[in-house]
Amino acid sequence: MGKDELQEIKEYLSNKRIIREPEFRDNISTIQPDLEKNYRSLLSRFYKDDILYRYDTGVLKPCNGKKDFIFTLPLAEEIKNKLETIEPSVIISSWQLADLNMFTSLQSFDNIIFIETYSYAHEIVLDMLLDSGVKVVLEKDYSTYIKYNYHDNIYMIRKINDESPIVRQSISNKEKTHIVAPKIEKIIVDIIVDRLFDVILADETSNILRELLSNYKINIATIKRYAVKRHNWPKVKFAIESIGFNLEEGEF
Repeated sequence: MGKDELQEIKEYLSNKRIIREPEFRDNISTIQPDLEKNYRSLLSRFYKDDILYRYDTGVLKPCNGKKDFIFTLPLAEEIKNKLETIEPSVIISSWQLADLNMFTSLQSFDNIIFIETYSYAHEIVLDMLLDSGVKVVLEKDYSTYIKYNYHDNIYMIRKINDESPIVRQSISNKEKTHIVAPKIEKIIVDIIVDRLFDVILADETSNILRELLSNYKINIATIKRYAVKRHNWPKVKFAIESIGFNLEEGEF
């Protein structure tokens, strides 16, 4: 694809808030008929170059400066190596509340590190973390983690399931326990739905949602799919729309 064709496509995108994928394909065919044969590779290039991102099923949006949200893997190497020895293998998703600090004014619980895995592995993970000498609690033990609030780090064990949006593409060897990051869409649903985050974040949830939806590439289809699996899509939809976000256009 030449510079002229690329520039023409970018100019077309600059006037769009959302683009239905059939419309995008048709436009590409108009600009350069041969590009239709390489549509998928072109789309991948636009994703990689932060020109477009997928917003919904069959719906694309120009990035316009929006970024991917990248979670910091918060585990010390010793703990990570220990958890990766769990057999039979499980998937563990880990993230820290401190990654949301930039969006909050109160940071009382920024020392919480979440370890999320399947329910049947909770006791194994709990024992391993206790053996490592760290403070660790199960999600249900509210009084315990509040008591430890001012310690350096608290490891909190929560559950995930097969529908939880995590970064599965980083998994290459399925026979080994893997530690991966969650997708930001999972965290958006969790902080709206889970009572845990009502306690931790209090009134900060709206600020976090506003910043994430304003500045990061969010796939609303992933949010809806996960919220529906959790039987809470109406609550999630209301929370997002109540801060002035237009779900149809993906904009405030």
